[in-house]
Amino acid sequence: MKSTWARLKNFTYKGKTRVPWAERCINDYSSSLVEEFPDHARQLEKTPYAKFNGSPHATETTNDPWHASVTLRKKDDFKGSGLSLHVYPDGTVRPSKAEFPVIKVTPATKEELGEHDARWLDPEFERAWQESNKANDGFDTAGSSKGKGKAKAQSSSGSSSKQHKSSQKNRDAPSSSKQERYLPQYTSDPDTGEWYRYTEDGSVVYWDPDSQHEYYYDDQGQVIWL
Repeated sequence: MKSTWARLKNFTYKGKTRVPWAERCINDYSSSLVEEFPDHARQLEKTPYAKFNGSPHATETTNDPWHASVTLRKKDDFKGSGLSLHVYPDGTVRPSKAEFPVIKVTPATKEELGEHDARWLDPEFERAWQESNKANDGFDTAGSSKGKGKAKAQSSSGSSSKQHKSSQKNRDAPSSSKQERYLPQYTSDPDTGEWYRYTEDGSVVYWDPDSQHEYYYDDQGQVIWL
């Protein structure tokens, strides 16, 4: 029987896009999980299929610097719950689920990135981009300031976390026919079609336009409504 590490380093990548430096970082991340977070490693091995969400890019709406985005799923049709990773050229790997650790592995090299994209290895360049993005209103600070909502939902998950939590803010949210209004606040996952945003603590919450409520996935991949 293969070891956990042997299974984790053999992700099956689907789609035409491949990002070698990011794949190496993902392998290093998996190795760190096996060594330091074995429980999380066992969870990760349940999602052997990987797919890059396009080429590496910066996301202005969330003020997220240049990164590769990869979706991990249990099945090769990429349906259902799983995990997403944002991989940054400085070696930072940030999972979509808060319970998984953010780990910094060996950074990409200038040769791997190319002359143009190697500029993202410079912390000063990244910081200047973020400040400029804020100044140009590319980042919706009002939307990101609602990050405390997730912590509140987690603390009450034992009793009513799977029930919709009514609030005036949710009741006043626009209907699904006006999805375009979410764009400054939410980003659409091109593979799953889910709308999501990052909270202040780096966690990911999703938006359901039909019920007009946010939700997230717990350790077992179950939907928890906020």
